[in-house]
Amino acid sequence: MDTSEAPVIDLGASLLASCSMFIHPDTQKQYAAAYDNALANLRYGTVAVNCPALVAFSATPLIWGAFPGHTPEDIGSGVGFVHNTCLFDHPQKSVLKAPWTYSPQPLWSVGQIGLGAALPWAFKFMAAQHNPAKALVYLVVVAFLALRGSWPVAKKGASAV
Repeated sequence: MDTSEAPVIDLGASLLASCSMFIHPDTQKQYAAAYDNALANLRYGTVAVNCPALVAFSATPLIWGAFPGHTPEDIGSGVGFVHNTCLFDHPQKSVLKAPWTYSPQPLWSVGQIGLGAALPWAFKFMAAQHNPAKALVYLVVVAFLALRGSWPVAKKGASAV
C-alpha cells in the first residue's frame, strides 16, 4: 500500500482523547513514511510516542483532549480540550515524542523500584495544589524517591565490583 493513501486511523476508543505508540528507533527509521503517516492520521487530541499518554497531560503547553470534528452523535475521542498554554487558535492535536530508553528510569518503567515509595508522596503532591510551598516539598520527595529507585541499590554485605 502506498503510505500516502493510507486510511485514517481511528482506534474506536470512544472515551479516550489520547493514545500512546511505542516504536523502536530502528523501526521508526526503517518505516519512516508509515510512521509519519500513522502520527498524522491518528485522530486523537494527544499522541504520545514511547511514553504513557499521561506524561503528555503533565506537559501543559500541549493540548489534552479531543481531535476536532466530533459530535455527541459520533463522539470519537471526545469534544474539546484543556491546557493549550501557547493559545493556538485551532489546535488539532499534540504529539509528544520521547526517547526509547531513559536514564535514570522514569516512574512508569517496569524496572523502577522507587515507585512504591514515591506513590503516596505523589498523591500528597496532587492533593496539595492549593498550597504551592507544601506541594513543592512533596514534589521534591517524589523526585528523590524516583531517582533513588532508578538504580539498583547494593544489598547489605554485597561487595562492589
